[in-house]
Amino acid sequence: MNLKEHLKSGVIAGVVWGWLAYLTNAVTGVFPFEGSFAQDIVSFSFGGAVFGVATGASLALLGGLIPFRGIVARAVFASAFIWIVLRLAGDMLSMMEPHRYHLLTAETVQGLALAVALGAILGIMVRKAKVSAPVNA
Repeated sequence: MNLKEHLKSGVIAGVVWGWLAYLTNAVTGVFPFEGSFAQDIVSFSFGGAVFGVATGASLALLGGLIPFRGIVARAVFASAFIWIVLRLAGDMLSMMEPHRYHLLTAETVQGLALAVALGAILGIMVRKAKVSAPVNA
């Protein structure tokens, strides 16, 4: 698969993941929603698409460097790695302005679990796309 296909899969997986993230938080209540359902579902869908594109692009460009054989494991690794980098950036913000940015363990655990879920969704989509792709394409 080429970069374009990985990005397309990333957008779709990301939107599905955004809905999953919204539902997960609605059930767990780890962080409060800030808007109405319509506003939040659009935000989660868009944010998921961005995270999915970043993960899909990473998988397409750096997938050969990831030390796993299976595409699902590579996608989970890529997604979790991006999430960890973003989390570390959040830690830096927390150190600079602790009254404004603060770390919550429940959000961290839920976020990592959701990052793994995005990787699994994307990996399954990419694997299915590879299987259904024509041999000479």
